[in-house]
Amino acid sequence: GESARIRAARARARARRAAVRHRCTMTGATTRGMSPCAFGAICRNVAILGAIVLGSLCGYLFMSSTPSWSSLSWSLRAKVGIPVPLSVQKDAAQLVRAQGRLFFLFVLEDHLPHSKVWSAFFSAAPTGSYDAVAHCANKEACDRSPEMRRLGIQTVDTVPTKPCVDVVSPIYQMLRKAIAIAGPADFPIQKFIVVGDSTLPLKSLTRMRDILLRTSSSDICPSPPDEWASSKISGTRYYVVKHHRWVILSRRHADIFVENWQKMSKYSSFVKHGNITVEPGDYKWNTPRMGLDGFANTSDAFPRGNIAVPSRCPEEEVFTTLIFGLFENKMRSRWRSLFSAGKCRTYVNWKCERPPEEFSRVTPLLRQLALNTTEDGFLFAGRMDPTANFGDLTSLVTSRR
Repeated sequence: GESARIRAARARARARRAAVRHRCTMTGATTRGMSPCAFGAICRNVAILGAIVLGSLCGYLFMSSTPSWSSLSWSLRAKVGIPVPLSVQKDAAQLVRAQGRLFFLFVLEDHLPHSKVWSAFFSAAPTGSYDAVAHCANKEACDRSPEMRRLGIQTVDTVPTKPCVDVVSPIYQMLRKAIAIAGPADFPIQKFIVVGDSTLPLKSLTRMRDILLRTSSSDICPSPPDEWASSKISGTRYYVVKHHRWVILSRRHADIFVENWQKMSKYSSFVKHGNITVEPGDYKWNTPRMGLDGFANTSDAFPRGNIAVPSRCPEEEVFTTLIFGLFENKMRSRWRSLFSAGKCRTYVNWKCERPPEEFSRVTPLLRQLALNTTEDGFLFAGRMDPTANFGDLTSLVTSRR
């Protein structure tokens, strides 16, 4: 009886060894030179290691496609009081910037109006989401501002400015500074957003990045053609394409504008004791024609004063003119494609009894614009009363909507 039990046990052992050999043979391996148990253990370890490697690869691919995931997880930890290592903060910022960068260019007097709204807007976004530069008429006052320091807004040297004469040179100064911060032009998509002191955001910074970094085009909002200044010169009729003053420029267009304003502007020759001596309507910049490549040809230009039209401010003409050139009928198809690419991003109400409307509260219309989730919607609202309370906007600019 005992020998029968021994024989049965040996038979079961042989069956187990055969089963192990069969499983390992399916992997293309062999048990030669080691015991079945040892080789079975190796097979199991190899399977586990393969699963780990495959899972890690899938996780890497997922994290690569959603770089904000890492920064989000750490931001959640920070909110519950868990310290975030400096190295992790830097890595998270790099991941966010790898998607593209937004540069906010503030045209200010001596402070940032509605700083609580802007603080909520910027603080709700991941690290590395933005850079901000300001030109202040009173730079010392801005430099003393704790709100601007907390938000990391850098100021540029003040240059002479005068309403409806030259408020373009301050924008030129800020663009030069922002481009220097941005570095090489082959960096992922960069957008440069010009913001006035009476402008406020209607969307969260996260939503703005999602919308603006999808394309490399600029958002320049053209005015109706009946508002364009025009004149016939040497048998050809030229038009200065008027546009809304608050623009969003791509890196390529920002580079072109900076180069061409430096060539075409003559305002620096009309400054005395820190003040611009010319009056509105006395234009001191040149207007280039559009070249065959669809961009302004500064070697073929004539003074803006040759197209004499009253009540035209340079900041409403320079971006279309110095980036693309003057409008003429033979270039109509190129202009049509330019107009279709750009969007109007700052809402200003000109259809009221005394235009433009100045907002002193968050009206139902402004709330509706803020809640609009389409990609073509307004991102900012202009003419916001600097003395009013817009606390209602805080929840809207921190929403992920």
